Formats: sequence, C-alpha cells, structure tokens
Amino acid sequence: DAVRRVFSREACPGEDDATLEDRRLKWAALLRRFQKYGNFSFGNRVTAYEGGDICYTAMLAAIRSARVRVWCESYIFDHSAIGEIFYRALLDATRR
Repeated sequence: DAVRRVFSREACPGEDDATLEDRRLKWAALLRRFQKYGNFSFGNRVTAYEGGDICYTAMLAAIRSARVRVWCESYIFDHSAIGEIFYRALLDATRR
C-alpha cells in the first residue's frame, strides 16, 4: 500500500500506468528484501528517491536533523566534492 501511494498518478503525474507499475514492483521487491534485516518499526518516514543529485539536499538535511541515528542507504561516495560533504555531515552527526 505504501509503495502504491509513493508511485501514484498524483505523485508521478508524467508517468504512464505501465511505468508506474514497473516502479511499484521494483520498490516492493526491494522492501521485501529488507525484511531479513529486522522488524518494521512505527513512526518512521521513508522517501524513495531515484537518482543521485535529486536526493542529496534531502539526505543532508536528514543527517543534520538526526537525533539518535543515521541510516544512509546509498552508493559508495568516492573522493569527490559531494563525498566530502557527506563525510563532514556524518562526522558532525557523530559529535552530537
């Protein structure tokens, strides 16, 4: 149900039905694979982003506002400018 809401006509107005269904199936399969790592908890928010640059601002804001822990699921950041920004944000988070 959550995947259907994220990949809906309202949330993705430019997508056709077949593309939306493909995206739903992809993300539902991914979420099922995560189940082996533990139980679900309540009160969390999840936003699915596809693509790198589009999500960096949101990811950095989430890291900066984290109070207890940071779970970051992403590709490896290499020795790049954006990698350094994430490194510094995560390092700052460990000091709070």
